[in-house]
Amino acid sequence: MQNPIFSVSEFNEMLNFHLAQLGEVVVEGEISRIDVSRGQWLFITIKDEYAAVDVFGVAFQLSGWRALEEGMKVHVYGVASIHQRSGKFSIRAERIVPAGEGAMKIAFERLRSQLEKEGIFDISRKRETPRFPQHIGLVTAKGSQAYNDFIKVLKHRMGGMHIYFSAVSVQGVDAVDAICAALVELNKRDLDVIIVCRGGGSMEDLAAFNDEKVVRAIFASRAPVMTGVGHEGDVTLADMVADVRAS
Repeated sequence: MQNPIFSVSEFNEMLNFHLAQLGEVVVEGEISRIDVSRGQWLFITIKDEYAAVDVFGVAFQLSGWRALEEGMKVHVYGVASIHQRSGKFSIRAERIVPAGEGAMKIAFERLRSQLEKEGIFDISRKRETPRFPQHIGLVTAKGSQAYNDFIKVLKHRMGGMHIYFSAVSVQGVDAVDAICAALVELNKRDLDVIIVCRGGGSMEDLAAFNDEKVVRAIFASRAPVMTGVGHEGDVTLADMVADVRAS
């Protein structure tokens, strides 16, 4: 039986069809090259000891991309494909996340410095919260210790308040988008304050609260935001931008 003969374009189309069946992939590697084209497209190459792969994405859609640097180990979340005309293999990134506590600390400091220059953490822009708020938005995981502690404290200290609860993932791949969406929805209400909280954990566990998208969502909030993230010694970028950090 004779093997089928493909044109080049047909062959590339077939490869893309099969690659699409993989869905989202997560690839770990060390950044060996970073390039930003016209301030819009981000191109990087990641490698391990034996191989390398090119990665690209829309820069402004990739939270925290400015904190990336050569030599940093990252996890790339994206979809693999073959460029139809050139036949070049690459991954279109949806997220690029520092991997390991060392890389995360470097990314944290670089992003903190960048946001600080923008004035996002300025004390002058922080708002006071009412002493006795009546309409409170709550963003945390349903049934979590943070949720139970929050409800317990409110019932003990004050009554008559209305709580608008938005259940979210507080860690993992869905956490950032879930927290941002919750803040947007709660800001459609006339709230006295929005409280964002979760229990303690490692730097990786708290990664969503060091994400640029979450920081900017808190910054953009119409209602004052109070955070209670991690243990007392844990300080996240979300805490830095919040109007009040709960102790």
